[in-house]
Amino acid sequence: MAPVPAFAQSKYEFKPGSRQAVEVSPGSSSRAYTGMSPGTSVRRGGMHLRQPGAYSLPRGYQNQAPAAAGAAGSVSAVPAKKGPKSYSFREKIEIDGITRTARIYVPASYAPGRALPLVLIFHGLNMSADSMVAITGFNGIASRNGFIVAYCESARGRWADGMNNPKGVDDIGYVKKLITQLAGKLSLDRRRIYSLGLSNGGYFAQMLACQMTDQIAAVAVVGSTAMAQALATCQSNKPVPAIFFFGTEDPLINWGDDRSRALGKYKDKLGAAAISPEFYSLSRLGGWLTVHDTVAWWVDHNNCTKSPYSSYEPDRDPTDGMRVKKEVYGSGGNQVLVYFIEGGEHSWPGALSLPGVSRRICQDVEASELIWKFFSQNSR
Repeated sequence: MAPVPAFAQSKYEFKPGSRQAVEVSPGSSSRAYTGMSPGTSVRRGGMHLRQPGAYSLPRGYQNQAPAAAGAAGSVSAVPAKKGPKSYSFREKIEIDGITRTARIYVPASYAPGRALPLVLIFHGLNMSADSMVAITGFNGIASRNGFIVAYCESARGRWADGMNNPKGVDDIGYVKKLITQLAGKLSLDRRRIYSLGLSNGGYFAQMLACQMTDQIAAVAVVGSTAMAQALATCQSNKPVPAIFFFGTEDPLINWGDDRSRALGKYKDKLGAAAISPEFYSLSRLGGWLTVHDTVAWWVDHNNCTKSPYSSYEPDRDPTDGMRVKKEVYGSGGNQVLVYFIEGGEHSWPGALSLPGVSRRICQDVEASELIWKFFSQNSR
């Protein structure tokens, strides 16, 4: 029998109630490991470790996760069965004289003629398609659940939000052409196409859902509200199921209350330490909807009951100083689902923190898993 590769000997003990872990390597003492953003890779104990939503080992081996999420346990490597493999490629889209790309992930379960759902992901301001692979961990979720992911790339670091639209850039046309081109190469389930955005991408994801109501089966938004100008472009009164994640300490979304919120790491870029309530109020007059305006608009658009069912999610990680409140409006094809991350900042709930990064990220819920669960329940 061939010797077990060194990387297969490393194990990870999970901290109870958290996705963070401690690596235990043979012949060495345990080292504290604070986790990685999904998609990030590092070398630990002779192995190449990646985080696509679950730990991955080099080709030929796969991880065995603990029996219960958040429970103490270990991760070990075992030979993986041979078979179809997942793959990624860059799709080039030319529109209005501008050449853009999208990063496409196709799971191993894909087979020609077997139509799979498509999740369109839109990055934040001055971010990239590649960064969303790391932040969301959607490749791992797609691999486990059998759907295609398109990490879309803006033309100039910004998506149209309905008011601040990049001149000469047709973001809606870009997405439509991307879908058409992918449908010519892959078997897409055209009744199950979903729109997901972070921050600036969240504003665009909603505008896309409004203007493509016959194609977008549901929309998900993390860390953004909406522009009234964008929602006014809706082409239909047809309900679009929507799921939102808001951090109550996020200074980059409009809460419309009397609180001033510290900008933290954004203060150098924006030239201020905090944003005053007066700024939020004036911006609202310019069309920047508050959190509650945004939720109320979708609740009204989807003909939901105005009174939500409210509950708190389990406090999976008491050390993060946050709690998650869930509000549910309506049901089925008209549902609006809202997660308030109490104490949360401008971040992706459930993403793992890089070692040495002090930024707090809620570990009580995993936004990506909840988003796919929501998407999977809806179709056109």
